[in-house]
Amino acid sequence: MDVECTEKCVVERDFTTTGRGLATERDVIAGEVLLSVPVSKCWTVAAAKASEELKHLSDAQLSNQSLVSLHLLVERNKGGDSSRAAHISCLPKDFDLPIFWDKDELATLEGSPWHDISISVRADTCKQFEELSAIPQVEKILKAYTIDLDAYLWARSVLWSRMAEMTKPDGERIEILAPWFDLFNHSPDVPSGDCFKIEGENVVVRATKDYKEGEQAFISYGDLPNGILLLTHGFTLEDNEYNSLPFYLNISNLSENKSAALMLCAPDITDKREDPRLAQFEYITVPDETGGDFCAKHLLSAQIPLPDALLNMVKIERLTPAQLASILEQDGQRGLLAKLEADQSLADGNDILAYITLHKTYTDMISALDMPQTEDKNTSDTTQRRRAHTLAVKQSERKILQNGVQLCEERLMKHWNRQVSNMDQINRCGCDGCMAKGSPYVHTLLANQPQMDANQEATVNVLQTLMSASVSDALHVQTAHLIFMFVHELWSHPLARSVVLLEDACPSKVSAGCDRGLRPTDLILTECPEADIYIEKMRLWSSYLLAQLITTATVSLSDMNTMRMEMYNLRSQGLIIPTGSALDTVVNLVRDDDECDGVVAVGAAKCHVWSTQLALKDIPIVTVETLNELATYPKHALLLVNPDDAGKGMAGWSCVNKDPKRRLLLTVGEWADSTLGAYATGMPVHGQSFSNMSQQAVEKNYDMVHSARLAVWPVYMDRLSVWRHK
Repeated sequence: MDVECTEKCVVERDFTTTGRGLATERDVIAGEVLLSVPVSKCWTVAAAKASEELKHLSDAQLSNQSLVSLHLLVERNKGGDSSRAAHISCLPKDFDLPIFWDKDELATLEGSPWHDISISVRADTCKQFEELSAIPQVEKILKAYTIDLDAYLWARSVLWSRMAEMTKPDGERIEILAPWFDLFNHSPDVPSGDCFKIEGENVVVRATKDYKEGEQAFISYGDLPNGILLLTHGFTLEDNEYNSLPFYLNISNLSENKSAALMLCAPDITDKREDPRLAQFEYITVPDETGGDFCAKHLLSAQIPLPDALLNMVKIERLTPAQLASILEQDGQRGLLAKLEADQSLADGNDILAYITLHKTYTDMISALDMPQTEDKNTSDTTQRRRAHTLAVKQSERKILQNGVQLCEERLMKHWNRQVSNMDQINRCGCDGCMAKGSPYVHTLLANQPQMDANQEATVNVLQTLMSASVSDALHVQTAHLIFMFVHELWSHPLARSVVLLEDACPSKVSAGCDRGLRPTDLILTECPEADIYIEKMRLWSSYLLAQLITTATVSLSDMNTMRMEMYNLRSQGLIIPTGSALDTVVNLVRDDDECDGVVAVGAAKCHVWSTQLALKDIPIVTVETLNELATYPKHALLLVNPDDAGKGMAGWSCVNKDPKRRLLLTVGEWADSTLGAYATGMPVHGQSFSNMSQQAVEKNYDMVHSARLAVWPVYMDRLSVWRHK
């Protein structure tokens, strides 16, 4: 490039990894000048305004970028007659930026905000050119120098990818495109802002480390995430520590109170980034005094995936008008802000709703980042390269969002636990009438019913949020268990901890009298529609009861009784759900026992779930309805599932005594040592699956060799027990 430099010790060269760049002509030590170019040789707004062709546009009120772009295009049109021809000849003929990608290539960015940003940038640039064309003075220049939209897009791409902002000695910040300087490639290892500036009348680049002769010299384009690097420079970096993700919080139809409260949450950023694209927070739309829509941009990073300002705004958004009015009346705006800064709960369940909202939003955003599949194996190298850049952008955003999801889950567990633990604030009646019905809270809960009815609308709104939450099934299953156990005053029962799946969400008052029950993964059972029914019911019941606790600090006894009747009916129909480990226990037992020909189940309806699941595992299984049929399979293990409803009757006893010498027996249901007992009048102390007579018959002839806990319904302690004849 034949451009006069004040000082230069670099030369243009092609590199394998970066393409064209600058290599040192000799050994260089840190701090030494790599390049010094007179500002007078550079492209600046001042140079554009002073040019003969554009100096008459001072009244046109053009943007700085538009002025420099027109200057660049006018000089390019002059060809060899331009005093800047040497530099122009070295500029790229085209750019690999997303605004130039075809529809299918751009579609690979869908799910990332940079998809919409790329479309918006092109649309805005096209609109700018249209507006320029409507200005008579500019239109003459466009026609005289054959400047069309494609040329304008090219010029803007030159500026996006090669122009830098620098500070003059007098403190003025200017944008500058400098010959030779624009050939330096970016390295994240170079400290941002330390390698180039204007010294005197020159743009000076200094080495930030020692270089050997022929080594590529780098500068820093800034602490930029992959999204911006791709949008403005056409490349991405592996393991870019500066990756970030713009998150737009949109809230519609705000009241004046809520709008003012949201404005309180804006962060006080004293260390403002010079690059507006890296602003940690920015208002996009602010409602006026009559209300309206609100939009704020928050910058997420792997280190800070959930900024306090974003969390606090979502907390405000989740408050009902009555809750917000109450806080402002009692504490005022300063008190509200103090609570937010101290991470104090604004209202019952507010933290839960906020974290659920963010958890679901982040989870949905992660799902949207999935890359579209391509069936064309003959894609060009360019398309493959662009797809690789898209993947790098999405992977970085996925990591940020996953960190946010994990943080939401950790904090949600704490607040969820606190909400369930607060049940102990419900007044305990404990009279004989209450205790006879199995709960010391019966009269209290009945007295609270009018309050429940009055808050039904609020409860339904919270329920919808809880039901839409992408939190784990295990959390819902455990919550349903704990709420039912509390109402029946069973938290202190020795078996209470057997329903705990997630320790962090378990109230400390729950008895530690036994080991935890299942693992969350034990709830996963594929090809089992009954297991799906179980999870669906538990999520619904958990969400509904927790919604009641959040909105009224109590639960509906009537609703819980309805749930109890439904789960009783489901159990009676055989919906006692196996776990994968329990099924594996049976499978291994049958396969390892040479004298066992398979499994025989009594009662097609009650044994359907277990029979189906064992058959899927290639275990020989037959189902019989009568005791006479049972005698046909003497070498099969006998499977009994909840044969004696409510723990009464002789069905189980009859099956066991039909062939008391049968080698193996499998029982599914509650047992005397696996039950919450007679916590209400009329309930059997030995459990609700096998009568006392049935259990005695089994224990007389068999030894239990293995047991496994199951995915149980609330206040039931069903298990699989394996018995071998004595």
